Amino acid sequence: LQKEMKRYLALRKKYQ
Repeated sequence: LQKEMKRYLALRKKYQ
């Protein structure tokens, strides 16, 4: 689940 979190955070950073 942590790797999913990291991917989610990366996407957030990308679209911010």
